[in-house]
Amino acid sequence: MLNSEPLNYIYYVIGQISTPVFFIALFAGWKSVNTRSLLLILLVVEAIDTLVSNIALSWRYNFYLWVFFYSLVYIYVVFARRLIAIKLSPHFKFFDEVRKNYYFSKQEGGLIFVYACASLFLFINLIEIKLYQYGVLGSLFIVEQLFSPALTLLYLVEALLLLRLSIRTLPVDND
Repeated sequence: MLNSEPLNYIYYVIGQISTPVFFIALFAGWKSVNTRSLLLILLVVEAIDTLVSNIALSWRYNFYLWVFFYSLVYIYVVFARRLIAIKLSPHFKFFDEVRKNYYFSKQEGGLIFVYACASLFLFINLIEIKLYQYGVLGSLFIVEQLFSPALTLLYLVEALLLLRLSIRTLPVDND
């Protein structure tokens, strides 16, 4: 149904868009210590995810277990950014500034929603994969037909939220 070769290429390209968007958003929102801290932490999480994903792909069906649990890390980072800053503030002046100037934005709430949707969808995929692996299901409809389009949509929404988060801190010229 939705599994043609050109679509797979589009899904792949959009799936790789996160890292460049993180850097663009980081550059655009550099003046805001809150935006900068969130994006830097998310970039670290993204880098670890990228490094481990190739290893996790070799785990066959358990790859989806890794992806599901790691999706929860993204939620944790957004929720616990203040706690992370508190833990790191004795060691880094930057995080002390983040701790003192912390606020939670609507875009961060949107990111949590997107990451929660992704986690829920990945959990459903994990259940389907495990049922298939143990012979309960004969096919993988959700994984084969809905996985790429759903995650592509979530990647796009994430990218828009990150860009919106960063541009809300840009100075406005009122001339």
